[in-house]
Amino acid sequence: LTNLDASAPLTRDQAAQMIWNALNAYEVEYKTTLVAGPDGTLTSKVTVQDKVVGNTNDKITLLEDKYEAKTFVGTFDGNSKVVNTLKDGQIQVTGDINSNGASGPFTANFPYDLDIKYIGEEVKVLYQDKANDGTRYQPDEKDTIYGVYITGNKTVVNAIKDDIDGTYSTAGKVSIDDKSYEVDTTGQVVIDLGAASGSTWASAADGKTAIQALAAVNGDSVKFILNDQNKIDRVYVTTTTLNKVTAVSGSKVSVSGIGTIDTAENDTTVYSGVAKDDIVAVTKLYDSDVDDATFVIEKAQTVTGTVTGFSGTPNKTITMDGTVYKVYNEAAMSTIVDDYKTAMDSDCLDNEFTLYLVNGYVCAAQEGEDSMNNYAIVVETNPGGILDSTFNRAEAKLLLADGTEVVATLHKDSTIYKTNKVDGTANIPSTPTDADKSKNLSDLQTKQIVKYSVMSNGQYKIEETGAYASTGGTTTLYNKDTKAFNGVVTDGNCVLFYTNASGDLKAANIRNLNTISVVSGKVYASVEDSNGKVVAAFIDTQARPSGAASDTLYGIITSDGTTTTYQGDTYIMFNVWTGEDTTVYVDGDNAGATALAKGKLVSFDKSSDDTYTQDSSGTKDFTILDGSATAAGVVAPVTEYNATDKTITVANALKSENGAYVAATKSTYALDDDVQIVYIDADNNKAGNDSGTVDTFDGVTGFANVLMVFDENSLTKKVVAIIVNTNSDVNVLGDEAVAGAATVTVTPTVAGFTVAADKDTVIQGDVITLTLTATTASSAGASVTVTAPGNVTADPSNPAATFATDTEVGDKIVLKYTVNDSNAVTFTVSGTLSA
Repeated sequence: LTNLDASAPLTRDQAAQMIWNALNAYEVEYKTTLVAGPDGTLTSKVTVQDKVVGNTNDKITLLEDKYEAKTFVGTFDGNSKVVNTLKDGQIQVTGDINSNGASGPFTANFPYDLDIKYIGEEVKVLYQDKANDGTRYQPDEKDTIYGVYITGNKTVVNAIKDDIDGTYSTAGKVSIDDKSYEVDTTGQVVIDLGAASGSTWASAADGKTAIQALAAVNGDSVKFILNDQNKIDRVYVTTTTLNKVTAVSGSKVSVSGIGTIDTAENDTTVYSGVAKDDIVAVTKLYDSDVDDATFVIEKAQTVTGTVTGFSGTPNKTITMDGTVYKVYNEAAMSTIVDDYKTAMDSDCLDNEFTLYLVNGYVCAAQEGEDSMNNYAIVVETNPGGILDSTFNRAEAKLLLADGTEVVATLHKDSTIYKTNKVDGTANIPSTPTDADKSKNLSDLQTKQIVKYSVMSNGQYKIEETGAYASTGGTTTLYNKDTKAFNGVVTDGNCVLFYTNASGDLKAANIRNLNTISVVSGKVYASVEDSNGKVVAAFIDTQARPSGAASDTLYGIITSDGTTTTYQGDTYIMFNVWTGEDTTVYVDGDNAGATALAKGKLVSFDKSSDDTYTQDSSGTKDFTILDGSATAAGVVAPVTEYNATDKTITVANALKSENGAYVAATKSTYALDDDVQIVYIDADNNKAGNDSGTVDTFDGVTGFANVLMVFDENSLTKKVVAIIVNTNSDVNVLGDEAVAGAATVTVTPTVAGFTVAADKDTVIQGDVITLTLTATTASSAGASVTVTAPGNVTADPSNPAATFATDTEVGDKIVLKYTVNDSNAVTFTVSGTLSA
C-alpha cells in the first residue's frame, strides 16, 4: 500500500492487503550481543537481521514459516475440459522453476476452480507441500491449495479477428489493431478451447502465418498472450455462429446446423424463455462432439431501422439510421430468418429491416413491416400518370390490408407490367425483362394486387403481383377447415381483398372468414411468399364473404339527417352510436323502407372515408335492423346471459303468469368469441348504460330487450352482434309491443250488432274479452254463432250467444276466452239481429 492516509478509516480491502503483505514479508530475528565500552563496561546491543533457514541459509516468509506455504509460478493451461488428461475439477499450471528453485519445465495438476477466461496467463499457486505425499516442490492433488492468483506479469491482448492484419509484411511480426507484435519461435493457436482443431508453430515465420490466417471480417474474440520476452506464444480464439432454434423440449434445445443440445449437461448456459424459431448466437467449447461440448446459447442481438445505404457485392457494410454495420465475412448473409435478404440492393433502400448481429457484425437481414411485404389493391388510378414524371405524376388510390385507403404518389422505381391483366387473359411473366415493364400508369388496372413500401419521401414504391384467373365453375376458393386458398395454405395474416354488393373494394383477414365458394366468371388471384403460403388474395365476390364481420358496425341512429357538404360533395350526415359516436355521410335518395332515420337500428361496414350510399333502387350500405327477417336481426327478451360460457338464452314466446310475463319456451345460442355488444337507450335514441353484461328482460312490461345478429343470418350459426336496450320503458326497437305477442282478429258477418275484442295482441295466458253490442232493437231476437280458434279456451261462465227477444239498442253479450299458446287468434262471428 502506498500513499495511505493514516488519519482515514481503514477499508476491508486495505486491511486484507496489509495482512497479505505481512504474510509475504521475510521474517527477521533480533540478535543481542555484549559490547565493551571505553571504560570496559559491558552493554547489550540488539541488531535486526533476516531470519535464514536450511543449509543454504535461505530467507523465509511468515507464510512459509508458520503455515508451511510455498509458491509455484507458471502458466494456466486450462481445466479438465481443455486438458483431457486431468481429473474432473483439476487445473494444470506449467512452470519453468519449481518451489525448490530447480529448472523445469514442471507440470502441476491439482484441484482448483479457476475461471477459464484466465487461460494462458501467469498465475501464482500458494500451497502447502505435503513432503511425504505427491510430488515435491510443486502443487498436486495431495497438497493443500491456499489459492491461485493472477500475477499480471504476462501481457494479454484481447482483440477480434477483424483486428488482425492478414497482409502485414514485416517478418516475424503481426499487426493487431494497427499495433505490431513479435511472434515467438514456438507457440500454439487454440480454437474454442479445444472444440475445434488449432495449430502449433515451431518458428516465428510459421507463427506469423498461423496468426494471419485467422484474419476475417467478424467479431470472433481472439486472446493473445505475450511471454516474458514480450512475444506472442499463445493465441486463444472463440468462434460464435448464428443459428435457429428448431425445437424445445424440456432441457433439450434443437439448433439448426448443430443438433439437439441437452442444456442441463456440461455446464451449458441458455437464456431464459428460449423458444422455437428464435434466432440465437451459439458458442461451442471444449469438445467437437455435441454430447460432450459445452454451449453458450444467447439470443441474437438485433437492430431494427431503415436501411439508407450499403456497399459492396456481396455487401461489405450496411448503413441503418446513420450507423454503419460491417457484414460478417463480407459474404452473403444467412437465410435462416424469415423474409431474408442475402444482400442489400437498391430496392431495399428506405425500407425497414431487422439486422441480426453476432459480436456486432451483420449475419442476417430480415425485411420488416415497411418493406415490400405489405399488400394493397388498386382502387383507382390516374391513367395519364407516368412514373418519374414531374408534370404527369403517377398517382393511385390504394386500399391497404387494414382497410384504410390512401391516395399514393408512386415512386419512380415502382414496377408495373404491360401484360398483367385482372381479367386473367395475361399475367406477369415468370422471368420478366425490362421490355415487360411499363412507366405508364394506364397499364396499372384497378383490382390489381400490389406489394408496396413507403419511401422516406412519403411516396409508395409498388410492384404488381398475383396471378389472375376466372374460376371456371363452382369452386371452393377458401376452405375454412384447411385454411387453404385455392388449395394453398394461407398465412395467419393473409389479407383477402373482395368486392361487396356495391362493387366497392373491401379488405379482411381471410382466417376470420367462413368457406367461400365462387361461381364461374368471378375473378380471383393470390400471392404466395417464400414459404409457399398465400399472403394476399382477391375475389370479385360482389358480396361480403360470410364471416367478414370484423369491420361491421352496429348501432342506433341518434340524430336527424342533416344535409351538408363533405370533401366537396353534398351528403346527408347522421350520427350513429356504435359503442362510440360515429359520423356517417350518406348519398343516394335515402327513401322507402330502407331509409335511414333517427331511432333506427342499423348495421354497416366501416368505410375508410366515412361516406356511404343508401339508394332505394340501388346500393344500400346500411341494413335496417327491424327484426322483420333473420337478416334484419332477431328481437328477443333475454332470460340468461353467460359471458363465461359464451351463450345467450332468450324466450321464444312469453306467457302471462301471476300478473307477470315469463318465458313460455326458450332457445340458447352460442356467441362468437369476438361478439360485439352495443348498449343503447331506445326510448331516447342515444347511447345506453354500458354495464358490461346483458340483463334479463323486464317481466312487468314484457318488452324484448335485445336484437341479435347471426353469422350468415342463420340461427344455426353464432351470434356476432347484440344490440342491448338499457331503457325498459320501450323494447329494443323503441316501441311498446310485448315480445312475441300474437294478433287478435275478429271477422264478423253481422246485421244489427257489432263485435269487438278488448285486445289487439295477446300472449299465452291472456284473457280475451269479446263483446257483442246490439245496434238495433228487436222483438224477435237473434241466433248468433261465435267460432273460436283451437288455441283458446272459452270461459265456463260464458252465456249463450243469443240476443233476447226484447233486445234494446246497446244490449251486450260478453264472452271470455283464455289464450293457450303464442299463435295468432282469429274469431269468426256470424248471425242476424232482425229489426
